[in-house]
Amino acid sequence: MEIVTRNCEAYLKKLCQEIHQRPVGSEGNRQATAFFREVVEEFGWDVESTPFQAMDWQDNGADLLVSGKNFQVFPSPYSLGCSLESYLIGAGSVAELEKVDAAGKLLLLMAS
Repeated sequence: MEIVTRNCEAYLKKLCQEIHQRPVGSEGNRQATAFFREVVEEFGWDVESTPFQAMDWQDNGADLLVSGKNFQVFPSPYSLGCSLESYLIGAGSVAELEKVDAAGKLLLLMAS
């Protein structure tokens, strides 16, 4: 059991500390996938993988300026960048979101 515990700790260290950023399409994801393949092949398992194209998202920050005031924002992973001017409308709950008419406007989803 001791060897299993040590191996589990080593696997978690590799995946959570050494390769901690693993979004789909990223270099970290490719490293984690290769690591997993190596580990399971050592146990005699056959591994098949199907390559597919995935965008590697890069967080270049975001700015939201409303009436001269800057707000901290967190863009969604894999959202494409943009630069726009529009009316801003917000929703902080599902109920508010269901009522809001966001067509042609910038929708700000707020944490409650």
